[in-house]
Amino acid sequence: MSITKLAQKCLNNTLSKTKIFILLVTLASSIAMHSQSAKMVSPDIYSEWRKIRNVSMSDSAQTIIYNLEREVGDKQLCIYNKPNNASYFFDRVNAASVDFTGRYVVYTHGLSYDSTRVLMRKKTAKDKMPVDSLSIFNVITKNRTVIDQVSAFTLSSKYPDILVYTRTVKKDKEMQDTTSSKKKNP
Repeated sequence: MSITKLAQKCLNNTLSKTKIFILLVTLASSIAMHSQSAKMVSPDIYSEWRKIRNVSMSDSAQTIIYNLEREVGDKQLCIYNKPNNASYFFDRVNAASVDFTGRYVVYTHGLSYDSTRVLMRKKTAKDKMPVDSLSIFNVITKNRTVIDQVSAFTLSSKYPDILVYTRTVKKDKEMQDTTSSKKKNP
């Protein structure tokens, strides 16, 4: 008996049809059970995803910086130095810029996202909110210098090693008291 005749005989047999039917039902149910155990994508997952934003590089493309941002949360600054094949990461970054020579990366950083939200819920006035700090990171020596209470900064586009920044000075109560007139008791 040839193989084709044997296959036809098996297909015509009712016992074989039930076996095939049971096999198909078992296969379909196992696929359904597996798909139910797989994790569903929900809107909460999107807040965990990171996006690459604000990519910039030095003129020689030896230093590349970019921000990793989430939908909700703090930004993270990534600095890639091509000659050393090294990456550096800094959290809570607001604004960043790279020197055109690629030697310095300057960025501002402040409170965490959660701390800022707490202060905003308390309706803290803008003049009472903490001011950002400025960090200057030397990519070659890996040294970081921090300057407190900086509101803005600019790097020179023509001359290396020149940085201009604006510091915010908070008024003390003592300074305000010296300007007020004092009355003498008679």
